[in-house]
Amino acid sequence: MNSTGRRMKIDMGQWGVLFVLIGAAFAALGTYFNYLDQAKNQNLLNQKNEEIIRLTQNALASVTGGSNFPFLDILQRDTDQLALCVGSGDLFPLYDICVRIVDLDTAEKSQDIIGKSVVVGDLPANSAYPVGMLTVVGMNAVRLNVFFSARNGRVTQEVRLKKFEGKWRLATRVRDIMGTNILKLTIDPKFPLEANGAVKWD
Repeated sequence: MNSTGRRMKIDMGQWGVLFVLIGAAFAALGTYFNYLDQAKNQNLLNQKNEEIIRLTQNALASVTGGSNFPFLDILQRDTDQLALCVGSGDLFPLYDICVRIVDLDTAEKSQDIIGKSVVVGDLPANSAYPVGMLTVVGMNAVRLNVFFSARNGRVTQEVRLKKFEGKWRLATRVRDIMGTNILKLTIDPKFPLEANGAVKWD
Protein backbone atom coordinates (compact mmCIF):
# COMPACT_ATOMS: atom_id res chain seq x y z
CA MET A 1 0.00 0.00 0.00
CA ASN A 2 1.33 3.43 -0.85
CA SER A 3 1.92 6.20 1.65
CA THR A 4 -1.32 7.96 0.68
CA GLY A 5 -3.41 4.93 1.58
CA ARG A 6 -1.67 4.51 4.90
CA ARG A 7 -2.24 8.18 5.73
CA MET A 8 -5.94 7.88 4.96
CA LYS A 9 -6.23 4.87 7.25
CA ILE A 10 -4.44 6.71 10.00
CA ASP A 11 -6.63 9.77 9.52
CA MET A 12 -9.78 7.65 9.58
CA GLY A 13 -8.59 6.02 12.80
CA GLN A 14 -7.97 9.38 14.39
CA TRP A 15 -11.42 10.57 13.36
CA GLY A 16 -12.90 7.47 14.89
CA VAL A 17 -11.20 8.18 18.19
CA LEU A 18 -12.36 11.78 18.00
CA PHE A 19 -15.98 10.71 17.41
CA VAL A 20 -15.77 8.37 20.37
CA LEU A 21 -14.44 11.18 22.56
CA ILE A 22 -17.15 13.56 21.34
CA GLY A 23 -19.81 10.95 22.04
CA ALA A 24 -18.43 10.37 25.50
CA ALA A 25 -18.40 14.12 26.13
CA PHE A 26 -22.05 14.44 25.07
CA ALA A 27 -22.97 11.47 27.26
CA ALA A 28 -21.18 13.08 30.20
CA LEU A 29 -22.98 16.39 29.55
CA GLY A 30 -26.29 14.57 29.37
CA THR A 31 -25.58 12.86 32.68
CA TYR A 32 -24.56 16.17 34.23
CA PHE A 33 -27.68 18.02 33.05
CA ASN A 34 -29.82 15.10 34.19
CA TYR A 35 -28.14 15.37 37.60
CA LEU A 36 -28.88 19.10 37.68
CA ASP A 37 -32.53 18.45 36.85
CA GLN A 38 -32.76 15.81 39.56
CA ALA A 39 -31.05 18.10 42.08
CA LYS A 40 -33.41 20.93 41.15
CA ASN A 41 -36.43 18.67 41.47
CA GLN A 42 -35.14 17.35 44.80
CA ASN A 43 -34.61 20.90 46.04
CA LEU A 44 -38.16 21.83 45.01
CA LEU A 45 -39.43 18.69 46.73
CA ASN A 46 -37.53 19.57 49.90
CA GLN A 47 -38.97 23.08 49.84
CA LYS A 48 -42.49 21.71 49.42
CA ASN A 49 -41.94 19.26 52.28
CA GLU A 50 -40.64 22.05 54.52
CA GLU A 51 -43.66 24.20 53.64
CA ILE A 52 -46.03 21.33 54.41
CA ILE A 53 -44.30 20.74 57.75
CA ARG A 54 -44.48 24.45 58.60
CA LEU A 55 -48.19 24.67 57.73
CA THR A 56 -48.90 21.51 59.72
CA GLN A 57 -47.03 22.87 62.75
CA ASN A 58 -48.86 26.20 62.50
CA ALA A 59 -52.21 24.43 62.21
CA LEU A 60 -51.40 22.37 65.30
CA ALA A 61 -50.14 25.43 67.19
CA SER A 62 -53.33 27.32 66.39
CA VAL A 63 -55.32 24.81 68.46
CA THR A 64 -52.75 24.19 71.21
CA GLY A 65 -51.06 27.57 71.65
CA GLY A 66 -47.74 26.51 70.16
CA SER A 67 -44.77 28.27 71.72
CA ASN A 68 -46.91 31.14 73.04
CA PHE A 69 -47.28 31.65 76.79
CA PRO A 70 -49.28 33.82 79.21
CA PHE A 71 -47.77 36.47 81.47
CA LEU A 72 -48.91 38.92 84.12
CA ASP A 73 -48.73 42.62 83.29
CA ILE A 74 -49.00 45.44 85.82
CA LEU A 75 -50.82 48.60 84.73
CA GLN A 76 -51.37 52.00 86.39
CA ARG A 77 -48.02 51.90 88.17
CA ASP A 78 -48.22 55.55 89.13
CA THR A 79 -50.93 54.81 91.73
CA ASP A 80 -51.29 52.50 94.74
CA GLN A 81 -54.05 50.56 92.98
CA LEU A 82 -52.25 48.32 90.52
CA ALA A 83 -54.27 46.82 87.69
CA LEU A 84 -53.34 43.22 86.97
CA CYS A 85 -53.80 41.79 83.49
CA VAL A 86 -52.96 38.46 81.92
CA GLY A 87 -51.35 38.97 78.54
CA SER A 88 -50.78 36.76 75.55
CA GLY A 89 -47.85 36.98 73.16
CA ASP A 90 -47.88 37.04 69.37
CA LEU A 91 -48.61 34.41 66.71
CA PHE A 92 -50.96 31.91 68.36
CA PRO A 93 -53.99 32.06 70.69
CA LEU A 94 -53.87 30.52 74.16
CA TYR A 95 -56.46 28.18 75.62
CA ASP A 96 -57.64 27.10 79.07
CA ILE A 97 -55.51 29.61 80.96
CA CYS A 98 -55.53 29.45 84.74
CA VAL A 99 -53.43 31.74 86.97
CA ARG A 100 -52.50 31.76 90.65
CA ILE A 101 -50.72 34.78 92.20
CA VAL A 102 -48.77 34.40 95.44
CA ASP A 103 -47.57 37.35 97.56
CA LEU A 104 -44.27 36.29 99.11
CA ASP A 105 -44.32 38.96 101.83
CA THR A 106 -47.95 39.00 102.96
CA ALA A 107 -49.47 36.00 104.67
CA GLU A 108 -52.88 37.65 104.84
CA LYS A 109 -54.98 36.87 101.76
CA SER A 110 -57.53 39.64 102.21
CA GLN A 111 -57.28 40.67 98.57
CA ASP A 112 -59.34 38.45 96.32
CA ILE A 113 -56.70 38.09 93.62
CA ILE A 114 -53.93 36.86 95.93
CA GLY A 115 -53.53 33.16 96.65
CA LYS A 116 -56.50 32.02 94.58
CA SER A 117 -56.69 30.32 91.22
CA VAL A 118 -58.35 32.48 88.60
CA VAL A 119 -59.72 30.95 85.41
CA VAL A 120 -58.93 33.23 82.49
CA GLY A 121 -60.01 30.87 79.73
CA ASP A 122 -58.96 31.54 76.15
CA LEU A 123 -56.98 34.54 74.88
CA PRO A 124 -56.38 35.59 71.28
CA ALA A 125 -52.80 36.28 70.27
CA ASN A 126 -51.39 39.62 71.40
CA SER A 127 -54.24 40.46 73.77
CA ALA A 128 -54.86 40.97 77.49
CA TYR A 129 -57.49 40.10 80.09
CA PRO A 130 -57.99 42.01 83.39
CA VAL A 131 -57.93 39.75 86.45
CA GLY A 132 -58.17 42.25 89.31
CA MET A 133 -56.66 45.09 91.32
CA LEU A 134 -53.84 44.95 93.86
CA THR A 135 -53.82 47.53 96.65
CA VAL A 136 -50.30 48.54 97.73
CA VAL A 137 -50.98 51.55 99.97
CA GLY A 138 -48.15 52.20 102.45
CA MET A 139 -45.82 49.70 100.77
CA ASN A 140 -42.46 50.29 99.11
CA ALA A 141 -41.88 46.85 97.61
CA VAL A 142 -44.00 43.96 96.35
CA ARG A 143 -42.84 40.43 95.52
CA LEU A 144 -45.23 38.22 93.59
CA ASN A 145 -44.78 34.75 92.15
CA VAL A 146 -47.24 33.82 89.45
CA PHE A 147 -48.12 30.32 88.27
CA PHE A 148 -49.79 29.73 84.91
CA SER A 149 -51.24 26.66 83.29
CA ALA A 150 -52.63 26.48 79.75
CA ARG A 151 -53.38 23.88 77.13
CA ASN A 152 -49.79 24.00 75.84
CA GLY A 153 -48.10 23.73 79.24
CA ARG A 154 -47.14 25.66 82.37
CA VAL A 155 -44.90 28.64 83.09
CA THR A 156 -43.92 30.60 86.19
CA GLN A 157 -43.33 34.32 86.56
CA GLU A 158 -41.54 36.41 89.15
CA VAL A 159 -42.87 39.95 89.57
CA ARG A 160 -40.82 42.41 91.61
CA LEU A 161 -42.08 45.95 92.22
CA LYS A 162 -40.25 48.75 94.01
CA LYS A 163 -41.42 52.30 94.51
CA PHE A 164 -38.96 54.87 93.19
CA GLU A 165 -39.53 58.55 92.36
CA GLY A 166 -43.25 58.21 93.06
CA LYS A 167 -43.84 55.31 90.67
CA TRP A 168 -43.80 51.54 90.93
CA ARG A 169 -40.83 50.20 89.00
CA LEU A 170 -41.19 46.71 87.58
CA ALA A 171 -38.77 43.82 87.10
CA THR A 172 -40.23 40.55 85.91
CA ARG A 173 -39.22 37.35 84.21
CA VAL A 174 -41.20 34.42 82.83
CA ARG A 175 -39.59 30.98 82.85
CA ASP A 176 -40.57 27.48 81.83
CA ILE A 177 -41.85 25.17 84.52
CA MET A 178 -38.35 23.73 85.07
CA GLY A 179 -36.95 27.23 85.56
CA THR A 180 -34.16 26.67 83.04
CA ASN A 181 -35.27 28.89 80.14
CA ILE A 182 -36.20 32.57 80.44
CA LEU A 183 -39.08 33.23 78.05
CA LYS A 184 -39.61 36.91 78.84
CA LEU A 185 -37.54 39.46 80.77
CA THR A 186 -38.60 43.03 81.53
CA ILE A 187 -36.68 45.42 83.80
CA ASP A 188 -37.64 49.06 84.20
CA PRO A 189 -34.55 51.25 83.58
CA LYS A 190 -35.23 52.93 86.94
CA PHE A 191 -35.80 49.74 88.91
CA PRO A 192 -33.52 49.87 92.01
CA LEU A 193 -30.89 47.16 91.63
CA GLU A 194 -28.70 45.43 94.19
CA ALA A 195 -25.10 46.51 94.84
CA ASN A 196 -23.92 44.00 92.27
CA GLY A 197 -26.11 45.60 89.60
CA ALA A 198 -28.61 42.71 89.48
CA VAL A 199 -32.27 42.25 90.35
CA LYS A 200 -32.89 40.43 93.59
CA TRP A 201 -35.33 37.73 92.53
CA ASP A 202 -35.25 35.62 95.73
